[in-house]
Amino acid sequence: MLTLKKILLQIENNIESIIKEDTILGKDLWQILLQQHPADIALIINNIDNQSQIALFKKMPKDLAFNVFEKIQEPIQAFILANLDHDDIAYILTEIPVSALTDLFEHISDEELEKYLKLLQVKQRNKLISLRSFAPESAGARMQTDVLTLQENFTVKRSIEVLQRLTPKQSVDNVFYVTDKNNVIVGYLTIDKLVLNKPETLLSQIMDEAEFLVYVDEDQEDVANQMKHYNLICAPVIDKEKHFLGIITAEDVFEIMTEEESEDVYKMSGQAPMEHSYFATPTWQLVRQRIPWLIGLLLLQSFSSMILLQYNSMISSYAIITLFLTMLIGTGGNAGNQSATLVIR
Repeated sequence: MLTLKKILLQIENNIESIIKEDTILGKDLWQILLQQHPADIALIINNIDNQSQIALFKKMPKDLAFNVFEKIQEPIQAFILANLDHDDIAYILTEIPVSALTDLFEHISDEELEKYLKLLQVKQRNKLISLRSFAPESAGARMQTDVLTLQENFTVKRSIEVLQRLTPKQSVDNVFYVTDKNNVIVGYLTIDKLVLNKPETLLSQIMDEAEFLVYVDEDQEDVANQMKHYNLICAPVIDKEKHFLGIITAEDVFEIMTEEESEDVYKMSGQAPMEHSYFATPTWQLVRQRIPWLIGLLLLQSFSSMILLQYNSMISSYAIITLFLTMLIGTGGNAGNQSATLVIR
């Protein structure tokens, strides 16, 4: 029986036949591909050449293509978007969360940005511009703004009616934040508390106080560490007047901590942190990040060579000393590797 890894590899190796469906194998693999999880299909798209990426994406059913698009790496998202028809671009841009659009638009030119902004709804465009105005590593830049809130003067019955009306268009989480008429956060309640109370009960009577609040200009790493410490699945983001702006989720925390840990590891190894994944980073940028450190190490090594040259006569007299040089170099390298491993863990 083929494992998922082998199936995905077989699809990648026969991608041209799958796109053209010119062989029995290609037709069979196409049907198998349609049954895969969007994240697995996105992984395939990330690993194939550019022309195949476009052809495969256009070949997929519209709903599946959109779900896959959300899982693709941002640089590849930008490339695919630039090669789609006007209607398909508009559909994707209006359906994708604003927080995801913010990351995507980091990889496009100013001309494309201007073009795409015109396709967005006014409310969506204003949210996007607002998110892009926050500092890159702040909670405001990371938060999700497509969040349903309820007002404190709502009854349980009215709240459930709102949820039923908006559910097809907006995802519903386990926690709902409650605001006053001025959009100032006053508390929160869970979905079980909402459905287990009487229909005429006011939310202000059953909500809990929101004790952990994230200010929009807080550093994302500090927020992630605090949410991990308190074991929170989400946290509300507010401004100085406590107006509700969005939320930071557990998924965001995982991404933040992964990015920050990678950044720390790069710094410990004497490299400039990469903004994107290794395979999504251009070769010239990889070279530029490493060359300064390599040149510095080369200069330091030249000093070692000069010292050895200065004591060349002594080394010639006691040739047995040279036998220990490789031992010292090897031991130093092992000690460095052990220290790096301990620090990273």
